[in-house]
Amino acid sequence: MKQGCPLSPTLFNVLINDLIDLLNQEANGIDFETCQINALVYADDLVLIVDKPDTLDKLLLMLNQWCVESRMRINPDKTKIIHFGQPKKQKCKKLEIVGHLYSKFTHTCNTLVLPIIGYSSFLWGYKAYSDITKIQNNLMRSFLGVSSNVPIAALLGDMGWLPITTITKISCIGFWIRLSNMADSRLNKQVY
Repeated sequence: MKQGCPLSPTLFNVLINDLIDLLNQEANGIDFETCQINALVYADDLVLIVDKPDTLDKLLLMLNQWCVESRMRINPDKTKIIHFGQPKKQKCKKLEIVGHLYSKFTHTCNTLVLPIIGYSSFLWGYKAYSDITKIQNNLMRSFLGVSSNVPIAALLGDMGWLPITTITKISCIGFWIRLSNMADSRLNKQVY
């Protein structure tokens, strides 16, 4: 059968249905309302769900046996095991390292980069400059290691940063407050 054939998903569902029946007969999964779930299937993707490592071993052996009998192969590059539960100390250490890198990166940006690109930003007014916005966006993408398709709002949320346009507006408001509080004899106030 050719790649992309409209009949392909239906035939695959018929083929994989034997695996689902086998898994449901032999192994327990997790309790969900009135039933137990040990597998989720969508198209050619399969998720095995268990609450004990022994049960996962049993399901993996059954999956391997079914693959041999059905002449199917599992792509190891696309196969992952995700463990939900108490984190191990090693994982916590990695999180501490990432947190340390994040705080160093943010500190560097806040002390070296933002002051330079925001210098006299209160004089620009409320106009947004795309080149300056690109600098901030590229910094976030570089640190997070994401592509240009990731929305800016997601980057800002992950980094906990304000958009440079918001920082500029805050600077403008601060400058306006300083001007408003100046003595009338000051040249800045007279120009304003």
